Amino acid sequence: MKLNVVPIIQDLRDLYQIPDRMDRFHAYVALLSGKTHGEPLPIGNFSPMGQRQADYLDCLLRIQAENMAEKAIEATTLRLRAQNVEARVMLVVVDEPRNGWTQRSLTDATWRFGVQADTIPKSMQPIGFRPWVSVQLWTDVEPSANYIHQETASALFRYLHRRKFGTGNTLLEMMTQEGRALAFAGLSPSLGSEELEKVRAVIQPYLACSEYPICFAALYGDDSAQAVGYEPLGMQKNAGFDLGLSLAIKVGAPEQFLI
Repeated sequence: MKLNVVPIIQDLRDLYQIPDRMDRFHAYVALLSGKTHGEPLPIGNFSPMGQRQADYLDCLLRIQAENMAEKAIEATTLRLRAQNVEARVMLVVVDEPRNGWTQRSLTDATWRFGVQADTIPKSMQPIGFRPWVSVQLWTDVEPSANYIHQETASALFRYLHRRKFGTGNTLLEMMTQEGRALAFAGLSPSLGSEELEKVRAVIQPYLACSEYPICFAALYGDDSAQAVGYEPLGMQKNAGFDLGLSLAIKVGAPEQFLI
């Protein structure tokens, strides 16, 4: 595997040195579109107007988050030695409150399940194409070595899983992808066994469903579903993710599915 972190945190922080909001936006567009670095960058979910991002970026620089991501990659590649992959990794900070740019669950779902460059057939990719693996860091989660490691590891596994199995369309496929990615990163379900059994009973009839509002509600829970106008299913927050993670842990060694 050939993976490397491309630094962007300092560039994103430098945007906040531009006091005029319109000038800052134009500088952001130059970064995003490739005018600054010569090629487009996967930072579309970063809002140059986010109110909490400047402080968060300062913290990431202070703890050397991109170095932490490099260490996470090193640890990950030891577990995925059989993978013949070349990609670039970028940390992207995402903020929600009052910035008019993102909606937490919808943005997250697009990142996990949306059509991305890594799912474009090789025959349609330009010569010399090297995909990006975007690691999204939300400003409402305290930046730490553990958070950086988990998000980097799960993003890399998700990328490899999508390369092999494609983008999940059904609820079961989405739960399988995310359960394995989260298990690979060392996460544990937040729900107990009894609660997970209740979730399983609710979700069972929808496993083969590919209707996005239903899949979304099953994965993210009632509050997130209602926030974007979808019908609730009687689910707790992130219940579908927890069930997928629980099932993946029982099977063991998520990397076995990438061989």
